[in-house]
Amino acid sequence: MLRWGTRTFRTIAAMGTLSFTIGCAGLQSPMPDGAYIRNPAASPPAPIPAPTPSTLPASPSLDTALKPAPVSTSGVLPLEEVLSTVNQNFPLLQAIQEERSIAMGQRVVTEAAFDLNLRGSLNNAEGSFGSTRLDMVAEQATPYNGLNVFGGYRLGLGDFPVYNLDQKTTQGGELRAGFSVPLLRDGAIDRRRAALRQAQIAEQIADPVIRRTRLDVLRAAARAYWAWVAAGQRTIIQQELLKLANARQADLEALRDVGKRIGDIPVNDNKRAIYERRELVLAAERTFQEAALALSVYLCDANGDPVIPSVDRLPKDFLELNAPELTTATIEADVATALAARPELERFRLQKEQLAVEYRLAMNQFLPAVNIGAGVSQDMGFGSKTFTGEGIFGTARSSANVFLTSDLPVQRRDAQGRAQQARARIVQLTLNEKQMQNNIRAEVQDALSALIQSRKRLEEARKERAVAVTVASDEQTLVKGGLSDVFFLNQRELNAAAAKVKIANLLAEYYRAYADYRAALGDDTSSAPAAAQPIAP
Repeated sequence: MLRWGTRTFRTIAAMGTLSFTIGCAGLQSPMPDGAYIRNPAASPPAPIPAPTPSTLPASPSLDTALKPAPVSTSGVLPLEEVLSTVNQNFPLLQAIQEERSIAMGQRVVTEAAFDLNLRGSLNNAEGSFGSTRLDMVAEQATPYNGLNVFGGYRLGLGDFPVYNLDQKTTQGGELRAGFSVPLLRDGAIDRRRAALRQAQIAEQIADPVIRRTRLDVLRAAARAYWAWVAAGQRTIIQQELLKLANARQADLEALRDVGKRIGDIPVNDNKRAIYERRELVLAAERTFQEAALALSVYLCDANGDPVIPSVDRLPKDFLELNAPELTTATIEADVATALAARPELERFRLQKEQLAVEYRLAMNQFLPAVNIGAGVSQDMGFGSKTFTGEGIFGTARSSANVFLTSDLPVQRRDAQGRAQQARARIVQLTLNEKQMQNNIRAEVQDALSALIQSRKRLEEARKERAVAVTVASDEQTLVKGGLSDVFFLNQRELNAAAAKVKIANLLAEYYRAYADYRAALGDDTSSAPAAAQPIAP
């Protein structure tokens, strides 16, 4: 360290200014403009009330458990209403939104490295060298080339031994200020600025995490909705079958009672069909109840509580809904859209940016530490800091100093190890990103294939239904004319019902595949095709 004093403060100030200019030449921040200046974190929400002691409620009956919540409205329940309640009230989506606040809090933690630091001490000594000493200093680290500045005030009054005369000040005390700048290591980047930049990137990573969760939730909600619709339609089909058998039973018993060419066998066989169809209705109702409960997870009220949709909210004419045709002609464009929109790839990009910061820091640590700094001080008031005299004991009220320090670990294994880790992690992330791109391409292709195939199957099922309904109608005519038997009529009706059930299942499969398709593209704006309207008669 070089140190000198002068009685002429102007000369010392000029030297200090020159040192500051040399040290600060070329200062720059490694972060984008305004990157380290962020809005303060939002005020935390109202404290969560303490939970009350839990008690197990009495087991409700099935009717009570399946009773729709009071907020349930009448009328058809469209998919858009389900997705709207998910966006507004679904607890999981509300919880994942807190990822932004968590990341913001972590960023604020790293910003603490640049807080203004105040230190102070007060000492009072009694005895041969009675003295009072007060020392206060403020230090400020900045993100500009590692520049640190400080300013302080010191007061030292009383008697001091000759070897501690530097603790003495004038009556008004001493003001001092200075700075230090790293020229090589920790200059372009250091651990504090690297941690801050990584925390800022982590704050951005929260967005693709939230988007991925939102895509998954909306996709699951759409699939649950169409499963509920299909289950409801299957229940209606089975109920219609039972109505046919009940109505025919009364007619058959009446014909038997009046002796119209009918014995007990047709009557009993139709009665057997009634029992069979009752069992099918009960099974279909159970499946519908299960689907309604699954949908209620996503159909939430304003408090986030599940709402169980009632059967009267099922869409009308579901079996006649149109299934828009898609082709593989746009597959490459769809894949490009997915690769640009999927949040997983955005997350990979940001994570690689974080590691790039770590690698840059590691490479910087290979450089030697060369720090330059300067400081000035000025005493105020009467008195002198030293004895009156000449030479080293002369009165000194102003002083300045310039320093230059350096150090360099010979092996620098810490920097080597950190650089190797960062480099390997970047390669690892790049390979994982490539695999994710391949997975996304396969997901888009598979979802589009499922759409195309389910639509083709739906067309064939509608042809099958038309023939089955015609055959059942013709068989009924034959039975009325005494040319056929009730047994064959039951089979024809079952075949027609099975064809309708197949249509309901394939329509639900098509719309579930459409939800998968939109999720594969990374599009959460809609989970149903715009043309999902009843087809023209």
